[in-house]
Amino acid sequence: MSTRYSERPQDAQRLRLQAIVDALADCTLAYPGSGVTEEQVMGMAALWLEDLAHFSPEVITRAIRRHRRTSRWFPSIADAIAACKAIAEFDASRRLALPEPHLPFEEQMAFNREQARAWLNRQRERDRGTERRDQ
Repeated sequence: MSTRYSERPQDAQRLRLQAIVDALADCTLAYPGSGVTEEQVMGMAALWLEDLAHFSPEVITRAIRRHRRTSRWFPSIADAIAACKAIAEFDASRRLALPEPHLPFEEQMAFNREQARAWLNRQRERDRGTERRDQ
């Protein structure tokens, strides 16, 4: 087994932990009345790492930034999870959206027509197969 591949999960975990520590440190600055100390940040980071393990460092950073901009209170882990889920769902919905046009208008329209015809033909073939099985 190559060490290059075995280090990847550890690197991802390290990057995730760094994103969490940075986000919590930013929150201590944004919420000075919270009374959260540097030692508490490090303890919280370990717990948050476990609960946010399936989110990317980028999602965690964006989620906590969003929380800071929309909430008056220091984030709880439940707040962080909810914010991460919202960011991840938004990203997933953007991946499902139509791509941005990258061709001049007339070429894009021709491309779209070809794609629509191909999709319609696939649907017709599928429907024909269903009709044959029904008979």
